[in-house]
Amino acid sequence: MNYERNEHEQAWLDAVKPLKGQLETLKADSSSEEWGQAALSCIRALQARDPKTPDWRPDLGVVVALMDLSTVSASVGMAWLVQRLAVQLAQTLETSEWAEAAESFKAGENLVALAIGPTDATLTIQADGSARLTGVWECVPNAAAAERLLAIVQGDEGPELVSIDAKAVGVALSQTASSLMGSADIRAEDVAIAADCRAAFKASSDLRRAWNLGLAAVATGLMRHAMAVLQGFSAVAKEGAKPLAADQNVRYTLAELLTRVQTAELFVARAAWLGREGDFEAETVGMAVKAFVSDEVQTVTTIVHQIAGRAAGGRGGFFTQALSEAATLAVSGTTADKARSAIADDLLARYEV
Repeated sequence: MNYERNEHEQAWLDAVKPLKGQLETLKADSSSEEWGQAALSCIRALQARDPKTPDWRPDLGVVVALMDLSTVSASVGMAWLVQRLAVQLAQTLETSEWAEAAESFKAGENLVALAIGPTDATLTIQADGSARLTGVWECVPNAAAAERLLAIVQGDEGPELVSIDAKAVGVALSQTASSLMGSADIRAEDVAIAADCRAAFKASSDLRRAWNLGLAAVATGLMRHAMAVLQGFSAVAKEGAKPLAADQNVRYTLAELLTRVQTAELFVARAAWLGREGDFEAETVGMAVKAFVSDEVQTVTTIVHQIAGRAAGGRGGFFTQALSEAATLAVSGTTADKARSAIADDLLARYEV
């Protein structure tokens, strides 16, 4: 972004820079286990920088850092986003058990997955205050690697937040094509939930806004990453006797991609700023930015995949992974269709059309 950053934003970018370097160094020939440990170390380091009690209002420094981190790995960016939201969710519940959970999440002792999307989950309350959970959640980021699963489900008296031991309680994980820290479909079959691992949860638009804005930031970082990889690839990969970058159409397309990425960056930053200021447009703009970036990240990664595919070795690896990650980001949070419908309702009511 071409504007003068304040000290707070710059401090976050300075914190992310060495972590990006570590991840970039490992990418070439690291094992999946080594990469996973490096990713966890990265998340813990960033969590340690957060204030003790982060609020729901967007922090522009964090949003900028999230975009920057995702230019190296959208997977790690997503994991950091989920971990921050888990801390905030646990802190909203004023019990000692959930306070301890929040501290554990903040310290990165437990990697968390969040199941907050649409589901047909059923929570059956027992006489002793415990519960049994049955339900299915599709394409949950972090699910394959997570140690705890936080899920928002409908209880007898309203929404509840439940915490599940993802490895010990028998939550079945079905790996999907996406690689966002092991996104997966989760199936819970009559899983036991202890009484102190469930709590009434007041549904909040703050959570939806934070989730959607974070997803848009990660998706914007993925777009920047995809464009940068294509630039390097097209300079050396050949179609016939010439490199791809020698084709004027490829150069024009790269210029178009840059415009799309820059627009997404500015839109995400504006949504964060409006949310921080409590502007009356924050809710609508937050949904708009998610809808816009969901479309753009799929468009950009598709174009990148098509151009790379014109040269040998351009169809697999990162280019295919980016397509998959873009699809996951698009269906996570508020989908573009639902966002557009909500925006239309808001504008119709506001202007009495």
